[in-house]
Amino acid sequence: MGGRFLPRTTLPRRGGRSGPFPPPPPGRAASRSDQRAPTPRPAASDFTDFLDRLDRIISELEFNHYDRAGQGTISARDLALTVVSNGDPSVVQAALRRFEVIPEELAKERVTLQDFLQVGEVCRQHQRLTSAMKFYSTLRVVHGKFDVHRFGKAIRKLTGVELREPILKLLFFVLDVDGSGDLDWSEVQDIMLSKTTGSSGGGDASATMVECMRGCLRKVRA
Repeated sequence: MGGRFLPRTTLPRRGGRSGPFPPPPPGRAASRSDQRAPTPRPAASDFTDFLDRLDRIISELEFNHYDRAGQGTISARDLALTVVSNGDPSVVQAALRRFEVIPEELAKERVTLQDFLQVGEVCRQHQRLTSAMKFYSTLRVVHGKFDVHRFGKAIRKLTGVELREPILKLLFFVLDVDGSGDLDWSEVQDIMLSKTTGSSGGGDASATMVECMRGCLRKVRA
């Protein structure tokens, strides 16, 4: 049996010891060293861009859930439902009753993906909106109430979103739970709970995760 195998070659090792294996060639040692080099860390802006893309994908999936026919639009009632479903549970039932009296000219409006994304952005920034409305109410500048035009102006100034007029009127109608024709900050806060903030109204868990990562990133960059 001993004749079947070649004798093991013993070569000197570093430090004076010997061993059965030759040292690795210089080229291989260099490549291993390169593999141990630190990988460049992504910039904060890269992570922010990733979160923006992820947020849009989640919103598109939700839109497609309602757009079962693949028409590229959803009904006004479906849009209203996405807003109300994230509201405070104590007022959701009252808000749902508003669905029964949506004016015909609003109910027949078709909502595009762009409309859907814009309303979602307004919901995501609802805390800025409600804080400003609450501040004005303490100053009694507008008696704590906003009509649809003043509400649209507040959205543009505070969130940078320009809603189409039918979408703005639909959103205003749904938020105006008591049907008074005016909004105060508490109505907006109770219904327009952002699905990305993990507020008491619940919301989508994936979107909540995205906003959580956004918050962590803001703290790190600060």
